[in-house]
Amino acid sequence: MRIVLFWFCVVALLAFSLGAVGSDPETWPIVYQDDFEDSGSGWRTGETEHVSRAYVDGVYEIQVKDDWSIAWSRIPGELEFLDFSVEVTFRSVEGEGEAGFLFRYQDSDNFYCFTVSTRGEYRLRRQRYDEWETLIDWTPFTGLEPTGWNRLRIVAQGDEFSFFLNGKLLAEFRDNAFRAGQLALCAGTFAEPELIVRFDELVVQEDPEVRALADQAQALFNQAWESYQQEDIQTAVNRFRQALELFQQLEWNEKEADCYLNLGSCKYSTREFLKAREYYWIALFLYRGIGDQKGVAGSLNNIGNCYRSLEDYQQAMEFYRESLTICREIDDRKGEALSLNNLGSCYEALGNYQQAIELFRDSLAIYREIGDQEGEARSLYNLGVCFYSLGNYQLAIEYLQESHVISQRVGDQEGEAQSLNSIGDCYEALEDYRRASEFHERALAIYCQVGDRQGEASSLSDLGDCYYHLEDYWRAIDFLQQSLVIYQEIGDREGEAKSSHNLGLCYKVLRDYRQAIDYLQRALAVFRDIGNRDKEALSLNNLGDCYAALDNHRQAIEYYEKALAIFREIGNQKGEARSLNNLGNCYHYLGDHQRAIDYHEEALVIYREIWDQRGEARSLGFLAISYSASGDYQRAIHFYQLSLSFYREIGGRKGEAASLRGLGDCHSSLENYWQAIDYYHKSLTIYREIKDQGGEAEVLNNLGLCYEALSDYQRAIDCHRQSLAIKREIGDRKGEAYSLNNLGNCYNSLGDYRQAIEYYQRSLAIFREINDQDGEARSLNNLGTCY
Repeated sequence: MRIVLFWFCVVALLAFSLGAVGSDPETWPIVYQDDFEDSGSGWRTGETEHVSRAYVDGVYEIQVKDDWSIAWSRIPGELEFLDFSVEVTFRSVEGEGEAGFLFRYQDSDNFYCFTVSTRGEYRLRRQRYDEWETLIDWTPFTGLEPTGWNRLRIVAQGDEFSFFLNGKLLAEFRDNAFRAGQLALCAGTFAEPELIVRFDELVVQEDPEVRALADQAQALFNQAWESYQQEDIQTAVNRFRQALELFQQLEWNEKEADCYLNLGSCKYSTREFLKAREYYWIALFLYRGIGDQKGVAGSLNNIGNCYRSLEDYQQAMEFYRESLTICREIDDRKGEALSLNNLGSCYEALGNYQQAIELFRDSLAIYREIGDQEGEARSLYNLGVCFYSLGNYQLAIEYLQESHVISQRVGDQEGEAQSLNSIGDCYEALEDYRRASEFHERALAIYCQVGDRQGEASSLSDLGDCYYHLEDYWRAIDFLQQSLVIYQEIGDREGEAKSSHNLGLCYKVLRDYRQAIDYLQRALAVFRDIGNRDKEALSLNNLGDCYAALDNHRQAIEYYEKALAIFREIGNQKGEARSLNNLGNCYHYLGDHQRAIDYHEEALVIYREIWDQRGEARSLGFLAISYSASGDYQRAIHFYQLSLSFYREIGGRKGEAASLRGLGDCHSSLENYWQAIDYYHKSLTIYREIKDQGGEAEVLNNLGLCYEALSDYQRAIDCHRQSLAIKREIGDRKGEAYSLNNLGNCYNSLGDYRQAIEYYQRSLAIFREINDQDGEARSLNNLGTCY
């Protein structure tokens, strides 16, 4: 309420500070006239079962055949008038009813109607969104020639209307619903059908000063819109402001509101959401003042967009719901579909994907019904995003491909690129990073072609993600650095933070944890500064990962708990579940397996609630790890089997390989070595297919341990050497040290103590280099067994 009152004061001050223009109507030039002698002057003619319109003996005739019906005919040429004087001579030839003008006509559902009746009465009505409102009820008057010709005149100046019959003033009225519009002749029946009215000597005059000012204002508005479309936002803002000043002089509230609405859109496009919201509030106030429900609904939607961008989803939904209600009341199907789409986006952001899908499907049905292909493509895209979030990537791809086809058909290159990028995201999730990169590269080409720097940076960032997962980390860093530069150039702080965050992830995998922490801290600072709570929590989670990798699990727990608190505060259940799993992993490494199990079970419940199959599979895998660590191998096997089923169902190849490896670990611990070897070989096949060298190295290591337990030392040595080579290639120093230790164990068992000592000493050197005291102690102990 405080904001509304404040802007009421602003608008009121503007209204009083800018005087309205205007002059004497008697001096206005004639801008249109017709004596109807020429039957080719363009007026509508023809006959239906309800109405007839025709040129008859040098006049224009409207015949209404039904009872309680009105018919009209607009001045040819779609001409619109602002401040005008219109007069016409008319005569009722047959029947009882009313005749007069429709003025400031917007469309068949929105206009003013002034008529006089054959009974000697006049009235003024307004039709708004197909609903009649009586402004002046039937009022008797004198001076009507019942069977003769009468001269009706209307003068409209701003929101002031004057009505005359045969030179006598009938009434005056003020209303600001419509400032400009077309003119039409009209006739209407009462209880009896069959009314014939003839019109002659139509003359329209218009205020030239008002027309010139309006044309100047509209030209500036059109230039501003063109600049906005070309993303020249500062020029657009300047032109909208210039147009606004002129529309304020004209007291054209609808156009003023349009200017404020577009100024809001300019600020929204530059991510100045608070300033955008201020402009949208003024537009809302003005639209409400003139009863423009369509404008009100649009403003509410845009205010909702601001709150959504600020991640205040509950507040955003309040505005979207209010907009939806109005759109349904006025039967604005396109606006209804847009509001449904926006509501769906809020539920999607909050992780309530089922509710979001329902809303997007409702929106899609409307867009298809009204033939709005751009809207259809948008709804399909949003459905794709939802199914992506639910882990149903194949269905997501189907929706996104359909969206892409429609965007391509209607020439929407931005929508086309957006769909391609998201299809790439799906293939990333399916761990088909090569194919994902192809889609991101296609999107990048389009963004570069249309000069969309934001989209270019986004695609570069996505390509960085692909190469990150392809373990080509330096190439990933190159793409991410390019995206970071563009985000900094265009002032997109959120994009800058995202690229910094992902660079942190690259350095984390490269085990350069200090560099990773530096980038993640930079990202965290920006996310906090811009109020992006979701990404703030994500950064905290990844900082926790870095400290966990440094074996500083207590520090990691602090970061995970902070992330958990934020995810719960903003209602991000997916983030909440991830933080719970991370906390479980920390307590697992600290040896508190029961507490770890509690956290993983809590995460599992959430993933099941939100239908996140991938998250569910991950939690099942973590539970298996914790039960295995606590020695409950049968229960661990049960959870690994469940996890394996989910990963196979959703096409998660990496997760499938990890589950098979876990099953191998359990059977190895139960000394079922051949069963373990079978699982390891299945896992190894997948890791090699998806080119996951880290996973491949771990499985080779575990295979070596099994063969070692079976006293097949040569086969064990072969596996450990393969594992060692991969760990050296990917820079896994800790893994390299363990492989050297395992090779030492094999040679120790074979009695080749000199070879064993050599491997133990090389292992010891690495453990000391990386300051791994547990590993150092293990190597020293193994060396002791050789002497």
